[in-house]
Amino acid sequence: MSIQKGPWVWIVAGWLATAEVLWAGMLTGGGDTLLKSPSLDPWTVGVFFQQVERGVELDNGDVAPLEARTYGALLGYDLASWLTLYGTAGTTEARTDDFFDYEKGRFSWSAGMNVHWWQWSGYSERPVWRINFKTRAEASGYESGSEDYKIEWNEYQLSFPIGYEVIFARQDDSFSDIHHLELFVGPALSWVDGSFRLGGGKTDFVEDQLLGVVGGATLYVTKSLFVSGQAHYFDDFTGTLGVGYSFQ
Repeated sequence: MSIQKGPWVWIVAGWLATAEVLWAGMLTGGGDTLLKSPSLDPWTVGVFFQQVERGVELDNGDVAPLEARTYGALLGYDLASWLTLYGTAGTTEARTDDFFDYEKGRFSWSAGMNVHWWQWSGYSERPVWRINFKTRAEASGYESGSEDYKIEWNEYQLSFPIGYEVIFARQDDSFSDIHHLELFVGPALSWVDGSFRLGGGKTDFVEDQLLGVVGGATLYVTKSLFVSGQAHYFDDFTGTLGVGYSFQ
């Protein structure tokens, strides 16, 4: 025996389908929420490798080489459009002469700020260019070795780079165009205060050369993803390579 489907069957089916669509919209739609995540726009994250080579003056007047390599991570925050605060944490392996192996890696840190004082932009056909002047201030601490032989030092650095940027991308979210390239160079100051500890003895040291120069480049593959390299020269070179992501 067959049952005839009257118009009411189709009415009920249509009502159920409409209710299902409305229910799905309620589950997936927008609107206010009880909790909201803060914006990540001010934040920058990255990882880096640093190779330090410079001379330090011992407390007896002799000059000794200090070499170190650091692996670390960086976290930055734009407190204002012209001011960025940042910190790093990682591990450092150091030695006082290239005849010796690097000592055991121990904790290293740094904290600093980047102040963007001035910018002059050239508004023309792409690529657009701009020149800027910044100041970077940083304090850092390093430690390497064991209880029998330990190398530890703090560094306080101040630099005044002038940057030149060329902006290539026509769209900020383009992955087919390199977004922009920044080159920078300027004077730098570095104060070092540290010590070598061997057994019960201790030898203090300070920087051998206070005044130096910093230079480098940052390539923004997109508006947010970048790779960077920089070098400081005092009486020898210190180089840093890194990759990062800015959530701007």
